[in-house]
Amino acid sequence: MIIPLQSTIIPIFKLATAISLINTRTLMILLYTAGAIPFATIIYTGFVKGIPSEMEEAAAMEGCGKTRTFFTIIFPLLLPATGTVIVTNVFTIWNDFFGPLIYLYSPGKQTLMTLIYQFKQERTTDWGPIFALSVIATIPLILLFFFVQDKFLKGLTAGAVKG
Repeated sequence: MIIPLQSTIIPIFKLATAISLINTRTLMILLYTAGAIPFATIIYTGFVKGIPSEMEEAAAMEGCGKTRTFFTIIFPLLLPATGTVIVTNVFTIWNDFFGPLIYLYSPGKQTLMTLIYQFKQERTTDWGPIFALSVIATIPLILLFFFVQDKFLKGLTAGAVKG
């Protein structure tokens, strides 16, 4: 996370070319996964540290094993963190312009953001299609946000100590 993304362009491009992954969706999946793991680790670590150990102790006194304790008590408490990770990663990947511009150069593999960029010419810009595609590009993100927001609020109250 400390190394700027821009400083890794040339090594990643050379490596991807050497192993024949350049201009493939597999490369983009690997890059997005590698970029998402540190953020998710930080979010989940912070959430797990915030869960009181008394909840695990109470489950152990009731006869729950470690696996059952995780799936019935800890996992429902992690739903807000999961919602945060999902929303952040989907927004980051969906709006990524830099990666696909560098690593995907075939017309059939372009993303929506690089497609929007094609309407920008050297001397003119066709604003109608740019605005239309921008609106179309935001609709899935808005729908996802409202869907995950509902799960996020349910996750805040699921499994918590009441009373």
